[in-house]
Amino acid sequence: MSTAALQPPLPALAEARQNHASGNLLQAAESYRQALQSNPNSAQALLGLSLIARQSDQLEPALRMAEAALAAAPGSALAWANLGDILNALQSSTAAKTAFRQALALDPTVAAAHYGLGNALALEDDFTEALTHFRYASERAPASPECHFAEAFAHGKLGDRSQAIADYRRAVHLRPSFGAAWLNLGVELVADGRDHLAEPCYCQALAAIQGNHPAQIATRINALLNLGHLHRSRGHFTQAQLHYQAAFDCADANPARYAEIHIAFAYFHIEQQQLPQAWRSIREAEATDPAHENAELPNALGVLLLAEETARHDAALIAEAIEAFKQAEALGNKTAASNRGNALLRLGRCTEAEAAHRASLARDPTHPGVRYNLALTQLRLGNFTEGWLNYEARWQFREVHPRPRRFAQPRWRGEDLPQGSRLFLYGEQGLGDTLQFFRYLSLVASRLPSISLVLEVQPPLMRLLASNLAGLQLQLIPHGQTLPPSTHHCPLLSLPAVFQTTLETVPHEIPYLQADPLLSNQRDAELTDLGQTAHPRIGLNWAGNPQYRADHERSTTLQTFRPLLEIPSIRWISLQHGPPSEQVAQFPIPIHDLSSHDRDLADTAALIAHLDLVITTDTAIAHLAGALGKPLWLLLPWQSDWRWMQDCLTTPWYPQARLFRQASPHNWPELVARVAAELRSFIQTLPAL
Repeated sequence: MSTAALQPPLPALAEARQNHASGNLLQAAESYRQALQSNPNSAQALLGLSLIARQSDQLEPALRMAEAALAAAPGSALAWANLGDILNALQSSTAAKTAFRQALALDPTVAAAHYGLGNALALEDDFTEALTHFRYASERAPASPECHFAEAFAHGKLGDRSQAIADYRRAVHLRPSFGAAWLNLGVELVADGRDHLAEPCYCQALAAIQGNHPAQIATRINALLNLGHLHRSRGHFTQAQLHYQAAFDCADANPARYAEIHIAFAYFHIEQQQLPQAWRSIREAEATDPAHENAELPNALGVLLLAEETARHDAALIAEAIEAFKQAEALGNKTAASNRGNALLRLGRCTEAEAAHRASLARDPTHPGVRYNLALTQLRLGNFTEGWLNYEARWQFREVHPRPRRFAQPRWRGEDLPQGSRLFLYGEQGLGDTLQFFRYLSLVASRLPSISLVLEVQPPLMRLLASNLAGLQLQLIPHGQTLPPSTHHCPLLSLPAVFQTTLETVPHEIPYLQADPLLSNQRDAELTDLGQTAHPRIGLNWAGNPQYRADHERSTTLQTFRPLLEIPSIRWISLQHGPPSEQVAQFPIPIHDLSSHDRDLADTAALIAHLDLVITTDTAIAHLAGALGKPLWLLLPWQSDWRWMQDCLTTPWYPQARLFRQASPHNWPELVARVAAELRSFIQTLPAL
């Protein structure tokens, strides 16, 4: 270390350093002043006073003393590092970096200079280089919790959750009262899909706060907000509201946080579809942000406008939302561009939406939600090459997988496996997804002919798929059963990426499912007992799983299909499961309910096998009929799911299917009228029964 220019220790300096190290800042400052009386150019005393002023948040006096110390000892690396730290606090990033680099040029081993330079680089979002300096600082000062905290922060920003968690744990181990580290540890655990461990961390952060220093108040507010977000994500709205209100009460000491808390309340109300209350929260946030500095405020406004459009079906609100997202982007919001992309999709402007998602990803390359949104848009546009790879971001995106499954075994990515390996495959989302991607099992078996396969599926699919394993050396198990030993794993929805599926290579050997012959005979007898054997048999399904986030777009009611049911000489068969099937009994036009009491989809498949046509909204029934090779008319909302792409009237997933799309958002009447006209023509083409 270059310290030759510093003065030899004096008794007053020795006493000052001892008090300083013990945290007795007043006594230390007095001793440093005594040292200056003996030697007005004592660099050590000037540096000590600068450090004390910095610790007391007296930045201007700290800067004057730092400059005086450098004038006395221009070759002191510690003095340059101290100057850089003060310039960082004064938000003079460029000058701070110059000071830190000068310190490291004099002595590259100074941990404080590496730490400070890392902070300056982090303020500019250069987390890769910042991490290099933070790592060096923590190596040089392994007992410093601040260095481990900084290293963790950089890892988190670069998307390395596991390392960030490890470093934050090291920081709180070294200092159990490190509130900010407990807070950030909780944030990373949520992002890593371990939210059940986050709440104790937030509570530890609150317990660690003893005073009312501005930094402590900020940590307290952040911990309360994160507790609110955590409970909101679980649907525990009463607890969430209590934490948000507590954060609001704390903000009396920090009014600059009011807008942020009002925004949290706005999202809280949006999730409960309490739109008037959400508007009040937005207006209150605007009132506390007169300078329009909060980049999240226009972003939240855009989200609320889209929620309002869903409720009111007023397309003009989408244009307003797009403008709000643009304003948020201009203020520096990194994800607003992706929200703008989602709004553009509602207008059918897919190419512009993709560009918006790419712009957002350029600002925040590690954000899983942005990459996921980009993936869905790419798949919608038929760009499977990039889309499947980006679709892997779903495992880091907590709206898709709040608590992703974890395996000790490695993920299979298409490579050859050694003899004796066992590959575990599993469904991960809805019943329809499992049915759609079950087709890939034969490809897996062909690539790994000597490898044991295990497939886990949802219980309602067990009987159906168990009867369709001919030629496959595969063990089928229901979700929830103890897993057999395996050496590798792979989710079904990752198989298109493994096999590099393009539009031209979608496996479409239809049918790839068959109904059980015994069940099929039983269902045929049921249909025969209905009479009217000369009339075509058409199955109808109108609602899917209400837990699906976009179910309000794809599902409707039986009444919506009345124009179809009024067409004469058709035997209508309800394929509807669950509570929506109760609509059949109340409907004035005859429709035969043959599915509401099905044990599972094996029974439904046996029924569909004897139908002339299946008409359905975007539900698992569509995938079941498609996989069985039955004529399928799929009725889609204006903004359909990504797998049906955009504007297409057919699909490579089920080549026999016809896609009917809403001509405008929420316009079921026009769509059903069009389908009714097509249906009248269709029944004329059927052979006489």
